[in-house]
Amino acid sequence: MRHLGAEVTLLTVLTEEENQSPTRSRIERFLADGMRTLKLLGVPAQTIIRLGAVRQEISNEIVLGSYDLLVMGAPLSKEDGRIVLTGIVGQILNTVKHPILIVRSSAT
Repeated sequence: MRHLGAEVTLLTVLTEEENQSPTRSRIERFLADGMRTLKLLGVPAQTIIRLGAVRQEISNEIVLGSYDLLVMGAPLSKEDGRIVLTGIVGQILNTVKHPILIVRSSAT
């Protein structure tokens, strides 16, 4: 990212309930850790926390932010090693007309 001069936005979408619970402070710490990592790599970054429906808020942010690429984490694999792209990732793939990179975790 640094070599391409990219800037990063770390986005998390919370429900109203999550926003009023310890989840909010955990998410803020997670995003701060991400910012520190990107800073060490020399990548400019910002964080955004939105409230609402995940698919809709991601779609809205893509339009508002004029981003070049959406990066999402893949769901963890099933016991047999398959990854099923349903849920939010599948919804985004089916509705967003934008370049998307899906990153798979090395955790099993």
